Amino acid sequence: MDIWIRELEKAKTMLRQHNPQKSLQSLEKALSSCPPTKPKDLSRILLYLGVALQRLGQGETALKTWNVGCKVLKTSPSAKMYKRFSNEYGMVKQETLEEDDWQAFLSIHRARYLERRPGGEIKSLPERDMIEDLIRSYYRNLKKSGSIQGKTPAEKISLFRSIRIVFPLPLYLQKEESAPIAVDFRKKRRLSTDTTCWCGSGMPYQRCCGRISRNTGSLSDLF
Repeated sequence: MDIWIRELEKAKTMLRQHNPQKSLQSLEKALSSCPPTKPKDLSRILLYLGVALQRLGQGETALKTWNVGCKVLKTSPSAKMYKRFSNEYGMVKQETLEEDDWQAFLSIHRARYLERRPGGEIKSLPERDMIEDLIRSYYRNLKKSGSIQGKTPAEKISLFRSIRIVFPLPLYLQKEESAPIAVDFRKKRRLSTDTTCWCGSGMPYQRCCGRISRNTGSLSDLF
């Protein structure tokens, strides 16, 4: 028996025993050892790989895996799994259409925020919550306007992309030429002239840490 077939059978057994993590290990071995001249075997491996990923809570990665399975073999069973678990946006299907719309809107604007972020990632949970709350407020306004109703998925995507959200930046990311917007991500708030400074001094922000020159490029320039 070929290595990839043996590993695939082991993976299927692990799935039946509700052990997707061990199944994933066998499927990775099967995938790496299966030659491209065996499209039927490759499509079967990708099918069960997607199932293991989906059971591990990695829905988006599972959809991508099934999508690859469809390309490897047009008649692949992966097509049925992709259709079952994906929504009209090609994302993981949510419980309601409204939730599908929200996830699509969130995905577009979170990606735009991350484009401005060094390393392309959010550094803390408070920052993530603040950004998501801001995006949700724009979505609620859009929904109240009635602009979403009656539109096709393609029209909704075009509408979502046309929305421009003004994202605040933490102090250490502000550039010299930009108007500073002081933000405390830990307490999910913007800092005004009367806001008590976050350092614990008890003084207003503008008279304490806010006195740092706007011409300071980054924190490293202070040392």
